[in-house]
Amino acid sequence: MTVEVSTNESFLEGLSAKDKASVEKHLSALEAEGDGAHAKVWRRMAKTLRKLAPRPMKSVGQQILQFYVPDGKYQMQVFVLEDKRDGNLMVYLPDVLAEAQKAKILGKPATAKKGAAAEVDKLAPSKPPGPAVLEYPILGLDDVTLQVESFPSNTPDPPAHMKPMLGWNRKAVRVTVTPKPGAHIDAVEALCNLASKSWAGK
Repeated sequence: MTVEVSTNESFLEGLSAKDKASVEKHLSALEAEGDGAHAKVWRRMAKTLRKLAPRPMKSVGQQILQFYVPDGKYQMQVFVLEDKRDGNLMVYLPDVLAEAQKAKILGKPATAKKGAAAEVDKLAPSKPPGPAVLEYPILGLDDVTLQVESFPSNTPDPPAHMKPMLGWNRKAVRVTVTPKPGAHIDAVEALCNLASKSWAGK
C-alpha cells in the first residue's frame, strides 16, 4: 500500500530531489503502517531537529537523516535521525548529559548494561571500549527511563553516518525513542534544545 505524502512539508525545504524522494518514500511507508503513531512521532522529531539545525538535511538511504548547522564557510553535522522500522527511533546528538542533569531533565543513570556494546575486548586491552548503554531516569516521572549510549571522541569504528559528530574532543550520544507520543519524545526534544544552545546565534 502506498500513501501519498504532502510535498509541502516545511522541513523538506531546500532538500535535493534525491533526498526529498527518500524522505517521502520513508514517510509513505510509515503512514501505511496502521494507526499513524510511528509517522506522527517521526515527523515531529524531524521537524524539531530541522528547526534547531536549519541547513538542508541529507539522507542516507530511506532510514537515516543527517542535520547540519552553519560552521563558517562550511557546515557541521549535529544530529542524526535513524529509523530502521524495527520498533524504535534513534536520535544522535551532542553529549549534553551533564547539562541535562543540571537542568533536572534527567537523573543519574543506572548501572551500564552488560553486552557487546559495553564490553572491552580482552584480547586488545588497549582498544577503547564501545558505547556504554545506560538508562537515565526522566525526572518528574515514575519509573520512566531514557536509553542512552555514549560515543566518546575516540570511539572505535563509530557508525559512518554519525562519525563527523566526533573528533576535536566532541562527544555524542544515541538515544532510543519509542514511536509513541509522550515522555520519551519530550525528553529527547529537551536534550536537543540544550545541545542547540552551543551554536544558536552564531
